[in-house]
This record gives sequence, structure tokens and C-alpha cells, in this order.
Amino acid sequence: MLLENVNLFAQIAVPDGVDPTAFRAGVIVGQLIGYVIGTAIGSLIGAIFLRWAVQWACKIRLTYGEAYIKVFILSIINFTVGLVLGFGAGLGGMANSPLAMLGVSVLSIIINLIFSCWYYGVTVKNAFGTPIGFGKGVQVTLVLLAIGIVLAIVIMAAVLVFAICVGTMR
Repeated sequence: MLLENVNLFAQIAVPDGVDPTAFRAGVIVGQLIGYVIGTAIGSLIGAIFLRWAVQWACKIRLTYGEAYIKVFILSIINFTVGLVLGFGAGLGGMANSPLAMLGVSVLSIIINLIFSCWYYGVTVKNAFGTPIGFGKGVQVTLVLLAIGIVLAIVIMAAVLVFAICVGTMR
């Protein structure tokens, strides 16, 4: 069977009396549903960041609804690209090679970044109703990356301060 060789299920025990293939398929469907719900919720926050990035890079004001739809669609597309590449790598026998999977991950990131630049360049419209173009799409994507990096640093600093404070209480 196709799903029996997927390493994703190494930690999941199939209950007695349950068809293993059906169980594994159910796990995959559950994960996909969870991803869509998580993406819908995460896009609520991502839309705020996209509005900031477009305002900063292009001096254009997106409505929250426009930004939400763009973030949601792009998230689904980026997930699909990663899923297809990962599934292809797994079927190609690369799943047990950490270096090969790192290469697949890097390839996925590069494809998704280039696609994001193109997507924002085509879907974000300026005051005249024309697309902002790939160059401005690159700027929007880079601003989004910068926002993400700054946010990650702030969160890590907060966790570090919290850990230090808790550690000194002993």
C-alpha cells in the first residue's frame, strides 16, 4: 500500500480492529482540515502584517478583507507546494535522508518566496487599478519577512526574560 511506507505514522499506533490504511487516511484528512482551520485563523493576523507591509513598501492602503483573502490564498498555495515537494521526495526515497529533505525544504522556501513576490505583484493594485508589479511584490515580501524576523526576536526575548525571571525565583 502507498501509505504504509510514509514515515509520518511512525509514532501513531493503529487501534486494534481498525483498518490501518483507513486509519492513516483519516489522520491525513484530519491534519488537512486542521491546517485549513489554522490557516483561516492565522490569516487573521497575517492580514494585519500584509496591510502594514503594503502600506510601508507601496504607500497603498489595502482593506482588511483584501489582505485576509490574499494571505489565506497564498498560505494554501504555499502549503500545497510544500506538500507536493515533500510527498514527491518521500515517494522518491529521500524521506530517510536528512540532507535530501533539507534540500527539499530549501527548494520549497525559494519557490514560495518567488511565488509570493509574483502573487503580491499581480494581486495588489495601485491607485490606478493596475498591478504593482514583481519589483514591488519583492518589496512587500521582504517587508513581511522583516516583520516576521522582528516579531520572532521580540518573542524570543520575552521568553528569555521570562525564563531568567523564573530561574532566579528558586
